[in-house]
Amino acid sequence: MLDIKKVQSKNECNIVGILNELDIVEGKTSDGKDYIRGTATIRVDQEVKGKQVENLVSVFMIGNRLKSDGSLNPIYDKIASYKESLTSVAAAETIAQASRVSVSGKTANLVENMWVDKRTGAVRTGFQISSNFINLARESDEDVAKFEVTGVVLGMRPEQNKEGEETGRLIVTLGLVGYAGRINVIEAIAEDNAKSFIEDNWNKSDTVTVAGIINMTQKVITYTEEVGFGEPIVRHRTESCRELLITAGSREGADEDHAYDEDDIKAALKERQAKKEALLNKSKSKSAAKSTSEKADSFGF
Repeated sequence: MLDIKKVQSKNECNIVGILNELDIVEGKTSDGKDYIRGTATIRVDQEVKGKQVENLVSVFMIGNRLKSDGSLNPIYDKIASYKESLTSVAAAETIAQASRVSVSGKTANLVENMWVDKRTGAVRTGFQISSNFINLARESDEDVAKFEVTGVVLGMRPEQNKEGEETGRLIVTLGLVGYAGRINVIEAIAEDNAKSFIEDNWNKSDTVTVAGIINMTQKVITYTEEVGFGEPIVRHRTESCRELLITAGSREGADEDHAYDEDDIKAALKERQAKKEALLNKSKSKSAAKSTSEKADSFGF
């Protein structure tokens, strides 16, 4: 079996397109450490399910000014340099002036994003793409937004729409093993032949390789709202799609020498659950403190 503490999953993304937006900010953590973080939104025109689609793929960056040993962290300056070396569509006078960029290889990873929904108070999760290395694309590089990972199958279930009806697609939950055995849980979508093959050949706890398309799109839906009298009101809403579409994968689970141990995965999931609970407790503490402060302010003390 693979040593979960030493062997990380394969986890690579390949993104090439025009830099649509670049947002970089510097700040300090609660304990006074300098950090820099940013989001690069890359416009990728690629084929998705037989149609040419414009994707807006977000890539997240972050780095501290100092390493744990107190030395300067070159990642900090690298991220800061993008403000001068790269030009986004939003900052350019014409699209032709915008930088065409590439984010790829082992330095571009799918990671789990975990946050507390302020509306429901529940912990929600999703995926994001993390990379601190943005390069200028070569002229020969074609637009692409793809991923390839090795992970453990944690479960499968039919996808349902907002009305609770099955869509005919399959949600595959994968555990990606990261540094020191930490696990990132992500969901990928299988449809048509991929769905049938996975249902027939993959099992829970299998270690598999998955490749596919990163699909991040937005579209404006126009609809009319009937009124009691007069002309119907025309309204607009934006619908976002953010998913990982499986296009290829393993024939079956990996053999014992190339698979992760089920008990190790269970232990890693327990650590992840503890992280979720800590995040939730921290959110509750902040809410309680805010509520107390608001009550005090309403009475003037």
